[in-house]
Amino acid sequence: MKEKKIVYLMRGLNSTGKSWTARKLAGMTGIVCETDSFFWKKGEGDRLEKTGIGWKESRKSCYKMYKEAVKRDCNPIVVDRGNGLSKLSYKYARYGIKHGYDVQLVEPLTWWWSEIRDLLETIASKQYKKMSDDSKLGVKNELDKWAIRLTRISAGIHRVPEEKIRKRLQEYNVNLTIEDILNYKKEEKDPMTKEDKKKLIKEAEEMHGKKDPRTKKLRKELKDIK
Repeated sequence: MKEKKIVYLMRGLNSTGKSWTARKLAGMTGIVCETDSFFWKKGEGDRLEKTGIGWKESRKSCYKMYKEAVKRDCNPIVVDRGNGLSKLSYKYARYGIKHGYDVQLVEPLTWWWSEIRDLLETIASKQYKKMSDDSKLGVKNELDKWAIRLTRISAGIHRVPEEKIRKRLQEYNVNLTIEDILNYKKEEKDPMTKEDKKKLIKEAEEMHGKKDPRTKKLRKELKDIK
């Protein structure tokens, strides 16, 4: 019987054990395609330093690595990135299915992510609306504590700001399914916030300089995105 080929789309928040889970799922025979591996490099201790490659190019390199892994029939393949409802998640999923892979959404297998997910599920549930104000506040306070803990963990590695972790906690969709990703309409534009634009411009300025033609071109392109 032919072995079932699997692509795992790893999703979850910063410092919740995505990379550890990805390596565990890949095992000895699989491969992990991770955007961070192109953007970050190992520094002193567990601290990471930027490689000099921007996020845009890192995403392209990761997707290229993924396509090559699919063509080589690697099994399983773990895509370690955000994997929310987006055009890129759609591309990963569709490409895998097109080449005979079973594509599955997975999340970290750590105990702390399990606790965080329980809180997020509570907030997303119908029962939450019926809870007393004190009970709701209790759930939100627990989530706030986790935002602080995740920030502390991240401080020694990716250095993600607390406000960004809080934002991602608030926006995390616990009910997202692989079917949602596969039904994503390619013609839809992914929303890009002002903060996203500022981050991309800042990265370009740090890498190339404010007056560099590539930075100026990026500013113009982002200005055209509504």
